[in-house]
Amino acid sequence: MSKKLKIIILIILFGYKISNSQIIDQFGIRTGGSISQINWNYSNFFIDKIDFQKRIGFSFQAYADLLDKKYLNITTGLGYIEKGGVLNVTLVNEYGDPIGKSKRVSKINYLTYNIQLKGKYTLKKIVSYISIGPRIDFTIKYDNIFQEIHDYDKLNEIIYGFVYSIGTGYELKKIMIFMDFSKNINLNKIANFTNSTSNIGVNVNDDTMILSIGVSIKINKDDDK
Repeated sequence: MSKKLKIIILIILFGYKISNSQIIDQFGIRTGGSISQINWNYSNFFIDKIDFQKRIGFSFQAYADLLDKKYLNITTGLGYIEKGGVLNVTLVNEYGDPIGKSKRVSKINYLTYNIQLKGKYTLKKIVSYISIGPRIDFTIKYDNIFQEIHDYDKLNEIIYGFVYSIGTGYELKKIMIFMDFSKNINLNKIANFTNSTSNIGVNVNDDTMILSIGVSIKINKDDDK
């Protein structure tokens, strides 16, 4: 069994466990694609930043809505998200002439938790919503590029910030099918340090958004809300 599958199973079990709580009104899962780009910048103006192109990864989350009111509720979720970027490198010969290109995919994956305040409006069976709140990401896997930063003890293994989401869903009795868009805003960086040899500052950050589809089930349905 792969590590990714084990994490997904653990997230589902976590969601199932909290769904038994009396304050949980709705439980669901969402999955989709994460679209991320790594920004690698230097403090020296004579050194060009490394331009990574966007990478499409995988995301999965179990979440629960609690303290549900007509227009507001609290939503909290535990998930898995893949971030990174794609670097296109031009290969040259001993004379400096280009002879081809090589593509390198940079990967860094996280276990992520968030809690958000959600505003919602229902028109017949269509539910539209927007939410925002704090999040924290725990690094669980990375490739050689980030391993080198880790070896120098410069990798921030915990990333914290905010996430905001906007989406819409269609209610079918106690089940809702939905799709949404989320954007991560980081308050700290993947790495931010000064090279002790060259005295050049380096900061590495990501720009990540998520497109998801999902399904949720109402647990404590109150028609009088």
